[in-house]
Amino acid sequence: MNERNKRRSRKVLKAIGAACLAIPLVAHAQSSPSAQTIDDQRALDERIREIVRQELDDRERQAHQERRQYEARRNAEAARQSQEAANSFINLVRRSTEAAWVRPPEANSPHAATVQVQLTESGDLWQATIESTSGDSAFDRSVLEAVEKAAPFPELRQLPPEQAADLRQFNLRFSPGDTR
Repeated sequence: MNERNKRRSRKVLKAIGAACLAIPLVAHAQSSPSAQTIDDQRALDERIREIVRQELDDRERQAHQERRQYEARRNAEAARQSQEAANSFINLVRRSTEAAWVRPPEANSPHAATVQVQLTESGDLWQATIESTSGDSAFDRSVLEAVEKAAPFPELRQLPPEQAADLRQFNLRFSPGDTR
């Protein structure tokens, strides 16, 4: 059932409920109804009102639950898209940095260095520092130069502000085979 039909259904139920709640005590067509008949009619009227109230409450609870589920799905989709954008940005930085990296000729497998990258809001390089050294100063210098050559990263501005803020600082790991 689409949202418009659900709203229309809720309006109809509320109108029925209001009408039922306003049902006057209807006496049998006797000239002088007995007290028992009046009590029975009152009990019946109250029971009908209670059933309508309960139905309205059930419909309201169901509508509330459907709204929560819709919001949860919408939030999950937004989070997924946000994560994809973040992954895309980090992969772009990795590819750019790897393309700019001139590996020292003496670099071999045991070398690995981690660089902490800090960007400005516009994606310009603010600072790149060795977070974890390879033990080889030429290797460490080459990874810092790679980050400096690859910068700036203006794509950062295309991300939502709160996500961009989270991606302004990150680490890149360099080893002779790849960057991670």
